[in-house]
Amino acid sequence: FMSAIGAPPAVAVRERAQALRGLLAVQAAVRLGRAAQPDAKQPPHLFYLPYRGWEDDLPLLELAAGLARPPWAAPPPQPWPRSQAAQAAASIGLDQALVTGGRPARVLFVSRFFTLNHAHGQLVQGMLAGLDRSRFRVILGTITSEGMYVDPALEAVADEVQRVRPGQGELDVHEVGADAVIYTDQLSEGEANRLAYRRLAPVQAVFWGNPTTSGKRDCCADFFLSADRMEADAWRGGEARHPLAAGPGAVAEGGPSLRLPPPVEAQGPGAAVGEPGWGQYTEQLLRFQGQGIWYDPLELPPPGRLGLNSRFGLPRGGGTGCAASDPACSVLLGCMQSSFKLQPGLDAVLAATLRALPGARLVVVYARQQSWQGRLERRWRATMSDVMDRVLVVPRQANGPAFFEALSCVDVIVHPTPFGGSKTAADALALRIPIVAMPSRLLRARMARSLLVSAGLPSLLARSPAHMVRLLVRLASSPALRRQVSAAMAASGDLVWSRSEVPMRWQLWLETVLHLPLAARRETQARLCALDAADAAAWRARTATPAHAAVRQALEAVPTARTLSEAERRTWGGAAVAAELESGGLSAAVDVLGGRPLAWEE
Repeated sequence: FMSAIGAPPAVAVRERAQALRGLLAVQAAVRLGRAAQPDAKQPPHLFYLPYRGWEDDLPLLELAAGLARPPWAAPPPQPWPRSQAAQAAASIGLDQALVTGGRPARVLFVSRFFTLNHAHGQLVQGMLAGLDRSRFRVILGTITSEGMYVDPALEAVADEVQRVRPGQGELDVHEVGADAVIYTDQLSEGEANRLAYRRLAPVQAVFWGNPTTSGKRDCCADFFLSADRMEADAWRGGEARHPLAAGPGAVAEGGPSLRLPPPVEAQGPGAAVGEPGWGQYTEQLLRFQGQGIWYDPLELPPPGRLGLNSRFGLPRGGGTGCAASDPACSVLLGCMQSSFKLQPGLDAVLAATLRALPGARLVVVYARQQSWQGRLERRWRATMSDVMDRVLVVPRQANGPAFFEALSCVDVIVHPTPFGGSKTAADALALRIPIVAMPSRLLRARMARSLLVSAGLPSLLARSPAHMVRLLVRLASSPALRRQVSAAMAASGDLVWSRSEVPMRWQLWLETVLHLPLAARRETQARLCALDAADAAAWRARTATPAHAAVRQALEAVPTARTLSEAERRTWGGAAVAAELESGGLSAAVDVLGGRPLAWEE
């Protein structure tokens, strides 16, 4: 079972059914006490599990975490203390010198992927650099083997770099003496997964580098760090202002609040915590307000290196998709993602869009392994054989300039679903290429939503699979509209970069849970209020452009209905495709225990 759910995603419904049968068999074995004791030294990583398209993988992750739980795992965390500061700090192991401001708090970030051009390092670089050094000392805990190198940009903003040796990581982390440990991507790699079974600091948190829960309900993660834009609104609990919040900082205006479940017993500047569970998390969910994503401005290649279609064997794009026989109509749709993000349910969206645009081509990148590429192409020959001749495959490109050069050749970007990404959405904004994304209720499909809201372009977000096809067709068939989207991105796209309130919210959280002096927290809160007011004013000014108005008017006129018209049914592929799109677009992607179809933003 562990091998099945930890392997690269299945690409056929039959394989999903086999995985479900395996799950039920293992559950029965666990209940009967016949499960074998896993290797206590190295639990497996579960990186691929969230990519399988299931709506609710919490039962799977909990079961996997329980099966892999070593005998030395730490006991469950106690409810977060909400008593007076001194007693609360002592109860979780914080010393008096920290609480009184006599020394800075030591914060350790742990990952194997603090390497050059890796998104997980880029996502926390702002937090590494932005925490106030009079109150914090930031340590980069890099899980490395011999010959691995750390990104120099990350080394430059950390106070210390601690090598965490595979198999001996707990000794290296204990040597740091951290007050807080933050796992950037706990499920991506076995050593981080193993360390997360131990209590290595008074405060331990999981970041959304893996946008799903750790599943370790009976162990050591106190918080899951997310953002309110990246979590669905329908959650158990409510919204509460931070106890120190004052003035006109309401959520609607971008003010500095934290999402808390009512009621909250807050003594003084007390507990900035979330509700255990929330339905998708075993940790206490902490929803930072606002974008919740940090990226420095992306460094693009020189303009002369962009848009060189012939270099990648691609035809000229820029057309309207009107007729395959007219070269001037050629338009390129790009879905240049790892193959395991191209879930079976996305096939109907891709096929319907290509059928609606006879002059369109779909550009994808070659899979990481030849066998994966073969499986993907076999699936597409079964589900969209009539348009396979218009699928163009380019070689994989390294992150950074090479990938930007390839991506710059397409006219419209199709953001994958149900597992999206933050970096690829940021790439689209940096290159000013129109992108269409479809949020679901899960974090893994909401990162692009957060960035597009910051850029003032929420009209690029689809509400259902059928709406996604219509938006893609509308953008692909109108070069003028694409130019308007690019102009809007030029006017406001830089609002997504280097957002200083993101590390500031992390700082306020750390000051609160580590019980730093009240004066420090008040100062951070005041700075947040000022930042939020300035950001709100900048957003209003930068998104009130004629280009934004034109894009909004054009795309809001696109029908959002989940059901297809008769003309769409005929053009997009008949009853089978209509059923797939109208059912939610991912009929194979269901809750493996309850059989519920995916719930989209609608």
